[in-house]
Amino acid sequence: MMIVLYKICGALLMLAGLPLFLTPIPVGAIMIAAGLTLYVAHSPRSRALVRHLRGRWGWFDSFINGVCRVSPGAVSAVLGRTACHREVCEAEHEMEPVRVRTK
Repeated sequence: MMIVLYKICGALLMLAGLPLFLTPIPVGAIMIAAGLTLYVAHSPRSRALVRHLRGRWGWFDSFINGVCRVSPGAVSAVLGRTACHREVCEAEHEMEPVRVRTK
């Protein structure tokens, strides 16, 4: 139940931040970053989408990197999990499944 609440709050923060992003003082950027952090922290699917978008659009990757630099450690860690370095993303597709050792 709490995960659904976090996702709803994250989505509302992102939606409310969009029009405020265009104001002279871009308070919307903070709201979008906070909403994205809430959403990404509780949704593997959104983490994968943000990772894909960061790899595709350089401006979006720069925005998230800027947010990570000025954010507290917890926020930075959550957004850091969406980092998509080209060699890492390509290696994810080529990795073999992990084999578990048995005694």
